[in-house]
Amino acid sequence: MQNLKVLAIDQSTRAGEDEQAVVGATATLEVRPGDAEALALAKSEGELSLILRSYADTSGPNGRVAPAEVTLESRTVRVFRGNEPQTVVVQ
Repeated sequence: MQNLKVLAIDQSTRAGEDEQAVVGATATLEVRPGDAEALALAKSEGELSLILRSYADTSGPNGRVAPAEVTLESRTVRVFRGNEPQTVVVQ
C-alpha cells in the first residue's frame, strides 16, 4: 500500500525531565474497507512497517497497488552518510 494518510500515532512528544520519550507502537491509518482487510491479514502473517515520505509527494495511487516487478535497479537504495552517497543493493 502507498500514499496512506496517517491520522494518529500513539507517541508522547513531551516527556518530563526524568522521563524518556515514548515511541509510538500504534498508527491509525485512513484506508478503504478492502484495504483494512488486507492490512489485518498482513498483520496476522507478520510484522508491518511504515515508511515516511515527503508531505509534498502525493502523486500515485492511494491504497493497495499491484506488486512492482523486481529488477536490479529497484533493489538498490542510495544512502547518504555525511556528504557521500553510497548505493546499497537490497538482498
